[in-house]
Amino acid sequence: MPASATKVSAIVLAAGSSTRMGEVNKLLLPYRDSNLLLHCLSQIKEAKPFEIIVVTGHQQTRIEAILPQDDSLKTIFNAAYTSGMTSSIQTGIRAASEEAAAYMICLADMPYLAPETYSTLMMEFEKQQEDEPVILCASYDAQRGNPVLFSQHFREAILKHDAPNGCKAIIEANPNATILIEQGNVQGRQDIDYVHDYQKLLDEGD
Repeated sequence: MPASATKVSAIVLAAGSSTRMGEVNKLLLPYRDSNLLLHCLSQIKEAKPFEIIVVTGHQQTRIEAILPQDDSLKTIFNAAYTSGMTSSIQTGIRAASEEAAAYMICLADMPYLAPETYSTLMMEFEKQQEDEPVILCASYDAQRGNPVLFSQHFREAILKHDAPNGCKAIIEANPNATILIEQGNVQGRQDIDYVHDYQKLLDEGD
């Protein structure tokens, strides 16, 4: 079956060790009526991607135990998670459906992102020519941020990528294929790395 422009695989990176948070796994920190990971997953799910792949690593058992049993959600363990984010992206892409037309790389520690951010990237992707490579990046005040959507044309480049901490170099090597999708919400760039980030999130009541 040929890939459809509507078939975007959301790859959620939930494998990191949260070392900047100390001994706490930040993804399991309470937030609203659940925790950071489940909140971010609910935002992504509401955007209705073709499939959601959660890449686990650190504390795999604890993470997988809280995930909802949902046919649209798949989990995959990255045994090399300590080597950096790139290995988790690659693990997710290998696990994605062969029908996937694009891969939307989502971080599991960005609670400020609304479903509209994810759906905007997917809707913009639907407007693109299926035979043309494209990279769509959410941007905030013209600064590139997350999530990032790669059309399937970049699959092999990502799988061969050897920089450990993400695919920034692939984006920068393909300026003609890269489109910034302005979100207008500067707060959307904020992830939760440190205790003070989490406390600020709670203090804001959001």
